[in-house]
Amino acid sequence: MEKQEFLKLVDKYLNKQATPQEEQWLADYFNSFQHTQDWDELELGTKEELEAKMLNRLQAVIAAPAKTAPVFSISRFWKYAAAVILVCAIGLYFWKYPGSKQPLVVNQKNDIAPGGNKAILTLADGRKISLTDVKDGELAQQSGIRVTKTADGQLVYHVADASSAVPLAYNTLSTPQGGQYQVVLPDGTRVWLNAASSLTYPTTFSGNERLVTLTGEGYFEVAKAPLIPQRGKQHALSSRLAGRGEAWVPFIVMAEGQRVEVLGTHFNINAYPDEEVIKTTLLEGSVKVSKPNSAALLDAGVKLHPGQQAVLSQVSPTAITVNNDINIEEAVAWKNGYFMFINEPVQSIMRKISRWYNVEIVYQDNLKDKALWGTVSRFKNVSEVLKMLELTGVVHFKIETQYNGERRIIVMK
Repeated sequence: MEKQEFLKLVDKYLNKQATPQEEQWLADYFNSFQHTQDWDELELGTKEELEAKMLNRLQAVIAAPAKTAPVFSISRFWKYAAAVILVCAIGLYFWKYPGSKQPLVVNQKNDIAPGGNKAILTLADGRKISLTDVKDGELAQQSGIRVTKTADGQLVYHVADASSAVPLAYNTLSTPQGGQYQVVLPDGTRVWLNAASSLTYPTTFSGNERLVTLTGEGYFEVAKAPLIPQRGKQHALSSRLAGRGEAWVPFIVMAEGQRVEVLGTHFNINAYPDEEVIKTTLLEGSVKVSKPNSAALLDAGVKLHPGQQAVLSQVSPTAITVNNDINIEEAVAWKNGYFMFINEPVQSIMRKISRWYNVEIVYQDNLKDKALWGTVSRFKNVSEVLKMLELTGVVHFKIETQYNGERRIIVMK
């Protein structure tokens, strides 16, 4: 689109003459817009004039009756407030990148479909069950535990008799690149697994802790479980909690060099081996994050409150830091069905795309210092996601099919 055509489209939007498709295009442009400090390159007078108009439009939109929101959208206010930033940026692409490369062109054969509900369940006896192919219903029985698959892509564990002794056995749920899955553990805890992730857990929880191991990324909604001390024994933590009237079994997640301990709460852990840091983001309740090599695990580490994020470097894991300035929506966007990038490095974005679309990424140019902003559904073909990112003018892509039929994405300036 030429500069004049773009400005006409903005003018139509301001005058409420844009079609729904044109308004969606502008919304998509904002969602992929990269914040920049190069405002001195713009025509400030025009920018200020358009910004004032957009602010007036924004006030009218907020005052108007709400329309039905799409399934995966940011809040209504911010969706329209975004238009103000869009106006501030209208000249950026056309003035700064007048001779930019041609936009991504993809034929249908080269395009890549999004991931879906795919996983492998490895039972305690070594049997592997492909949850992608197996029919819904009961999958296995293990010492009084029934394992079922639901029609909406969940793995559910049912305890037949909670009072009977069940031998300790472990299962592992693994998602491939291009896969995701949900599991309801025997205690009622719900876990969402992102692509290229795995969760190892016992088929029944007993004793004074519930311990699972995560690789990759998972979102947890932990169910509270009453603590039943073993005969003749009293766990130090149970005594302390019981003294406060909170006798609950701690739920512990071990994830790539850190330990997260909770009672009942909602949180997200991003612990991919190829990421530089492990991030634990708390949405509800409280958690304690510590390193497993601490001298006293129950006392070491940091306690998080809702809206905080613990960060532990995988490069040199010294101390855990707490980040108070985070966007909760960004941390759990994958679980809610969309990509959300906030000033995120290109390489980090492409790692997410690689995992979800199961595609190789090749860099033609050095984009180490480039970062992008954007929001887009995870259930679009990869070409739609790449086109959104291209609107920034910062990065361009090409999809190639190799001699073996595998596809790869070339990333360039």
